[in-house]
Amino acid sequence: MSSPILTRDEILKSIVSRSLLLQVGNSAVAIIKARTLRGEYLDGSDSNAGKYSTKPAPMPYGALIARLGKGKAAMVLKRIDRKDEPGSVYTMSKAGKIWIVLQGGYKRLRELSGRESDRTTMNWTGGLMRALAVIDVNEAEYSVTVGFTDYKAAQLAAWHEAGAGKSRKKRIFVGLSGEEADRIAGTIQFTK
Repeated sequence: MSSPILTRDEILKSIVSRSLLLQVGNSAVAIIKARTLRGEYLDGSDSNAGKYSTKPAPMPYGALIARLGKGKAAMVLKRIDRKDEPGSVYTMSKAGKIWIVLQGGYKRLRELSGRESDRTTMNWTGGLMRALAVIDVNEAEYSVTVGFTDYKAAQLAAWHEAGAGKSRKKRIFVGLSGEEADRIAGTIQFTK
């Protein structure tokens, strides 16, 4: 039994079709990344989705070290002790571990780490946005799927979109608005 041999025109049509779909998918990825880095989210997101929380944030001192590094975390601890940094330090009775409360919340943690804190960019390490990519091209259905190449990134994105966590704040960012989809459609040119 032999496999069917494709004609030159069929091969060319398949290459062009796949190339066009990849272009559409990559354009969608670029738009999503740029919008998210501006701190803008899709309809259905909470009205304050682009802002970091300023509610007091209790955390183990070890978590502060993991986020800021030993040197910066020690400086924060000293600043809290001297009352230069709004917050408090306390010890858990059972485990004897040091906990801190940052009065400026997650926003203050980002400020202390030297990261942008004016808008929510979903970019602490960059891993989430690096994992966003074209994951499937279906030439038969003329469709392209954009998603995450890493399971942890996909899970984090799902939590943000569902509103998980203490605040239940929804940040819907995977997808395109009508205007964004129209912009991509306007770049596609069909010729005979």
